[in-house]
Amino acid sequence: MVVVQLTGGLGNQMFQYAAAKSLAIRKKTSLILDISSFYRTEIPDLEVVRDFALQKFLGVTEESINIKDLALNDQFSFLEDKKIDKLLPRFKRSTFREKFFHFDSTFFKTKNSVYLVGIWQSPKYFETVQNEILKSFKFRNEIINRVEAKANEMRNSNSLSIHVRRGDYLRKPIILDWHGVMSKEYYLNAFNLIKTKTKIDKVYYFSDEPDWVASELIPHIPGEIVSVEVSQSQYEDFYLLQSCQHQILANSSFSWWAAYLNTNPNKIIIAPKRWFHKAPNNTKDLFPESWITI
Repeated sequence: MVVVQLTGGLGNQMFQYAAAKSLAIRKKTSLILDISSFYRTEIPDLEVVRDFALQKFLGVTEESINIKDLALNDQFSFLEDKKIDKLLPRFKRSTFREKFFHFDSTFFKTKNSVYLVGIWQSPKYFETVQNEILKSFKFRNEIINRVEAKANEMRNSNSLSIHVRRGDYLRKPIILDWHGVMSKEYYLNAFNLIKTKTKIDKVYYFSDEPDWVASELIPHIPGEIVSVEVSQSQYEDFYLLQSCQHQILANSSFSWWAAYLNTNPNKIIIAPKRWFHKAPNNTKDLFPESWITI
């Protein structure tokens, strides 16, 4: 079996699940979701309190467990701390930890029974099972019913979503220094580039700081603020974000996945080339080849 540690917000959980699902399919084995991180009382400086979000998806049906339960169940005995594990190559160990941010080709060489610890932020981990992943990430009807009419409005025009993420990145200096926030100039340049490729009918903004959008972007790129004004949860935001025909991303896995789930075959996706401010992560495997980075 494949057991995956889930951490972080919706986007990170989706990356972790997609990679683990891909591995479980390849190994022809079951997948178990370790959700114990959402019950922690101590949260590192670079994190905020999160909830297990994947239960909102219709296609995520795997069993979820708390790490404390592992010791009580013989089927998880392979996770017991064994000194010999430390002498083995990484991919032969019972716990396979992410060593770096870019794609790790040894990921698929892991044991049939393995515990995955990492973020796994590259489509290369799940590109061979893309259809299964897309099916997994369909929302339950009760999550999206309230905004379905708005989603149809976005699908039926040449719409553009712009995601602006600032709030939690600005919460602490250490977080801002690590992630950074996208500048006004980034969004203006991205929009000007999109205009050279297609005629946009309407712009929709999604943001945790709508006042900044209203003062800094709307005077230059007129559009409708959807967050708070229309949607009432991150899930409604996410569903509407992916319903637009084209996307300008923030440096956020939330908008990354909304763009990935966009079903428009002619979609234009623009993402920030500098995904992190000072984090030393190599992002060469983060974006699908068809996306544009600036």
